[in-house]
Amino acid sequence: MKADKYRFDGARTCVLRALFCNGKEDATDKDEIPAKTAEKLQKMTVLEAER
Repeated sequence: MKADKYRFDGARTCVLRALFCNGKEDATDKDEIPAKTAEKLQKMTVLEAER
């Protein structure tokens, strides 16, 4: 799920019927998960080193 699509900041009325909720749009291929996890861990390591 892309968080920016579901963020509610009060700027406009939240219409739940307009939100996409069947999960197909944000589905991740199971084979991509380990690679994406490794990529995110690497990014986190870089960010931690910069602090």
